[in-house]
Amino acid sequence: VQVAINELELKSWEAFLNYLNRQPRLTLRSGGIKHVYTLYGNEIRSMTKFQHRQCYVVASGSFIKTTYQHM
Repeated sequence: VQVAINELELKSWEAFLNYLNRQPRLTLRSGGIKHVYTLYGNEIRSMTKFQHRQCYVVASGSFIKTTYQHM
């Protein structure tokens, strides 16, 4: 799922996670989104750590390494 992020509207990490949890296509069976990881398992904890046009994994718990498909 592609999600565009506007840092001017989402002023905190908590606001960003709440935004993600309100996206119907990002609903997780395991609970709400609490973590964002790179495809290599590095946890992102700040809006400034995102890189333009990169893929990330959202999770309610620990990162699970698998073959993630790019869209």
